[in-house]
Amino acid sequence: MPGRGGESGTAYRDLLHHDPVRQADDMLARALGHCLRHQREDGGWRSPPDPRVTETALACLALSREATPAARHAVRRARQWLRTARPQTHHPLAQYTETLLAGLACGTGDGHGLGTEAFTGPVFAPRLRLLAVLRACAERVAPDGAGHEPVTADGLRALRAGLRTAVDGAARSRLKSWALVDLLAEHALVERYFGAAQDAEAAARRLADLQAPDGSFYGNVLSTSLALLALHAVVPAGTARYRARGYLLTAQHPDGTWRFLTTDVWDTQLTVRAFRGEPDFDVQGLPRALDFLRAAQRPDGGWPCRQGLESDNDTTAAVLLALAGLPEAADAARGALRHLAEQQSRAGLWSTWQAAGDPPAPDVVAHAVTALDRYRGRHRVPTGAARRWLLAYAGRAGATGDGWAASWYRGAPYAVCEIAPALPPGHRAVRAELTRLAASRRPDGGWAHGPDTGSLPSATGLALAALYGAAGPGNGTRAVGPGGGTRAALAYLAAAQRADGSWPGRPEMYGPRPLLSHSPAQTLAFTVLGLTAARRALRGPRRGEW
Repeated sequence: MPGRGGESGTAYRDLLHHDPVRQADDMLARALGHCLRHQREDGGWRSPPDPRVTETALACLALSREATPAARHAVRRARQWLRTARPQTHHPLAQYTETLLAGLACGTGDGHGLGTEAFTGPVFAPRLRLLAVLRACAERVAPDGAGHEPVTADGLRALRAGLRTAVDGAARSRLKSWALVDLLAEHALVERYFGAAQDAEAAARRLADLQAPDGSFYGNVLSTSLALLALHAVVPAGTARYRARGYLLTAQHPDGTWRFLTTDVWDTQLTVRAFRGEPDFDVQGLPRALDFLRAAQRPDGGWPCRQGLESDNDTTAAVLLALAGLPEAADAARGALRHLAEQQSRAGLWSTWQAAGDPPAPDVVAHAVTALDRYRGRHRVPTGAARRWLLAYAGRAGATGDGWAASWYRGAPYAVCEIAPALPPGHRAVRAELTRLAASRRPDGGWAHGPDTGSLPSATGLALAALYGAAGPGNGTRAVGPGGGTRAALAYLAAAQRADGSWPGRPEMYGPRPLLSHSPAQTLAFTVLGLTAARRALRGPRRGEW
């Protein structure tokens, strides 16, 4: 178990006998030190996600068409990393995506069939479309020797027709910024494949208009790589191509990888939620964090997950939760509440994005409901329909035996921690899910995100936060799970904490779904959420353990 010098199981057992409150205080003090050391000059937190195959393979594929010494050097470094990198295996579509992209980038022909066509709907459709475009155009954009099963003629015609329809309806669909980039790039590639030069060039011109001054497309390596493929194929002499290539070359990390986009606004609100109430944080970190969040607020009153993007409902609601009760945030909260009111659907729900057809997600709807509850009396947004929708979801998910699941993070700990506060504390669906969550604790004292992972600090923190907070103060938490659970969980976290105050983590945030990414700042915040909840309960008048 990684931790302070890699304590043995004996050391972990010794930690079980420590005073749990002092143990939590010690961990929180060192975590806070790490947090404050990593606060940026602008007041926010932003940590590059861990590398994964997807970004590195797609950027490598795009640069492999660029005949410059710098591009060739970048490709060699990327392929060296890709040779030992493993694709994500938690979901069949994630594994197929990363295996196919790595095969295209390295010219190994290692792509394999998806094995199932069961992935339909608005969440997976863009990923399947992108992969179909790359497979269809493989001989035009892939390194020599890449051998992948061809897309059928009927499939190509259907793909082309679907892209044309999507491009024609893009304005009505209110696509996310980078989703429009991806769509135009795919459209340009397919039209060129069919020899429709005029249509391909028109799409490429629209694409170039979306490019940022730094050469990227919304700071997204995936969209920038796809755009570079299209620009190289369709308008090779255009300046947009050279600028996109320059961005990718400068964005490559020393290990040869490229990373998914950072989410500075999301990471900052999570950090504030986790550390608010710690005296040193409130004095040293919170004022600058509040300045950052106010500066990041969009004119429409909402917040994006990353500066420079359009507002999304999940981040807007989450920032409201982080700032609840702060008088100096009253003006920002007023605009955000107005934004949530405007974004509520006719069914009384909220989607993640301001995109037509984007389905509501349980964790997003729960964040909106919980935020509106925290600001009761300051808005007139009805939440009854959303709460009934969440209760229906909770009942269905519980009845399947699989338990609750969130749309944007993997594992039951996050789902229960974030969804349960929007539901009545004593509701049978909440009690059943808390019981299920407590029973899933591992023998080492921690919790996991899924059956294919061991215990993780972030999952353990989220589980503690759910068990101590979701049911309300003193409401049934001690009746859930075996006695001594708190001591075992704190001992696990103490053994896993690194010398610098952080904790190790694994990919847990979906983006783009079903792929997962890992942000160190989020692991720290999730773990601290559980520590503060457990310490608060242990210090309270009804002290005890579940």
